[in-house]
Amino acid sequence: MAVLAFLYFIFLFVLAQFIVCGQGFYVKLIYVLISMATPLIGPLFLAYNYSSHSRGVAVFITLVAHIFAACLLVLPLGWA
Repeated sequence: MAVLAFLYFIFLFVLAQFIVCGQGFYVKLIYVLISMATPLIGPLFLAYNYSSHSRGVAVFITLVAHIFAACLLVLPLGWA
């Protein structure tokens, strides 16, 4: 379970590069910490309210990234 949490942390850190770009390291760190505390709801809330992109683009990027990451986790588990 700790491995999945670490992978989600890495995923959020990469996602933060696209969602809160140009706002500094501490904003990215806050994004990752809030997102780790509340998975999926936290990133959507932060993308909607605090993104440097338009709201629709930020929410779309967040949803697509989470669906893609979930597929990458579920597909290998289905083959086991």
